[in-house]
Amino acid sequence: YIALKKGRNEEAIIFFQEALKRKPPIWNIEAFEDALANAYFQTGNLDAAINQYQRILQLNPNYPLARFYLAQALEQKGL
Repeated sequence: YIALKKGRNEEAIIFFQEALKRKPPIWNIEAFEDALANAYFQTGNLDAAINQYQRILQLNPNYPLARFYLAQALEQKGL
C-alpha cells in the first residue's frame, strides 16, 4: 500500500501479486484477497482489475465490495 500511495505502481502490483501467493495469518480477519484488484483499479488497469474482481467473485460470490468495484470498472470501460 505504501508503494502504491507513493506512485510506485509497478512495484506495488508486484507486492500484491506476491501477497496473493501466501496464506494470511489465521488471526488476520482480512485476507487482502482484493488488494491486487484494487491496485489495478486505482492505477487505471481496468482489464486486469475486472479479471481480478471476477476471480474473487468466483471464490466468494457474496463479496459486496468486489461487486461494487467490478461494476465501477465495467462502467468506466463503457460496459
